[in-house]
Amino acid sequence: MTRNVTLLTFVLLTASPILAQVLSSTDAATKLRALFDEDWQWVLQQYPEAATMLGDNRFNDRLTDYSTEAIERRKAHERDMLDRIQKINRSELKGQDVISYDLFLQDKKLNVDGLRFPTEYMPIDQMNGVQIGFGQLVGSTPFRSAKDYDAYIARLSAFPAQIDQLIA
Repeated sequence: MTRNVTLLTFVLLTASPILAQVLSSTDAATKLRALFDEDWQWVLQQYPEAATMLGDNRFNDRLTDYSTEAIERRKAHERDMLDRIQKINRSELKGQDVISYDLFLQDKKLNVDGLRFPTEYMPIDQMNGVQIGFGQLVGSTPFRSAKDYDAYIARLSAFPAQIDQLIA
């Protein structure tokens, strides 16, 4: 019986890398991956233009909120992510999870440290900004259905408010 269970386990683990990952995950690894997913989903929602450029079309009817409140929320999120990654026990992680932990931790430390330089006061320059990005966005926007066109119209309608936020 033990040989059959071992063989079945081997077949399942070989056939399904996701199942293998779940079965070998520690509590810390599960928390780490959940934190990564939460942060990624948050970033896509906060920067809907980037989501569109990456092929995630859930937020195609929106533009990034550049209001003071939204900027402060994003700063608070970076601080929260740094705090939460440091609460995950790195010594319980293995393999790629250790590397991913270290990279995420370094990224969040750099982001939080960089908050002392308020880049929101320079929202455009000769290389970047809404004056370039908004025009390029249409190239990544799908136009396959009426819903796609409605989303783009909503985005166009939101553009003046975004410009006003950047001016403010």
